[in-house]
Amino acid sequence: RAQNWREASATLVQVFSEARPDIVHSHSLTPRVLSAARLPRAPHVTTVHAAYLYYGARDLRSWIKRRLECSATRRLCARVVCVAQDVEDSLPCVSMKSRSQVIRNGVDTSLIRAAASEDIAPITGKPLLVAVGRLDWEKGFDRLLHAVAALRSEMPAMRLVICGDGVERSALEALSAELGITAFVD
Repeated sequence: RAQNWREASATLVQVFSEARPDIVHSHSLTPRVLSAARLPRAPHVTTVHAAYLYYGARDLRSWIKRRLECSATRRLCARVVCVAQDVEDSLPCVSMKSRSQVIRNGVDTSLIRAAASEDIAPITGKPLLVAVGRLDWEKGFDRLLHAVAALRSEMPAMRLVICGDGVERSALEALSAELGITAFVD
């Protein structure tokens, strides 16, 4: 896995030259910018998942991110998919807004209702922390485990529940054991 922009860019160029994709689908600023900067033209669709804070912030770093994103979109995106209307409304530039379409994430509510009706033993903790997400390195669950380990002496009744799955699951379970907090993490 690439650790910086240069490595990510080199990896993308290699993958594109070998695979020659018919279409590209990206999900965040970094792939959009890297794709726009380094890759041969292929139809590109990007999904925007949130009304990101930097879309409306006035600091220099946010301005740079908006400029990069809008430039990358103008250069290569055929369509910008937004997961909700408020996400589409927050888009920071004409190049994104003019290509946008709202397609909501699909949720099977019958599965949620069935799970909600099951008898589940209550989970207690003071505090009770709940983290939800895909268990991949970029989500930072390892930092959360380190923080829980550091705070255990001050908050002995603390409990952490992690809801999610992903490629880092076994590594996070091993880290939890290494930090001695397995009994406090579900």
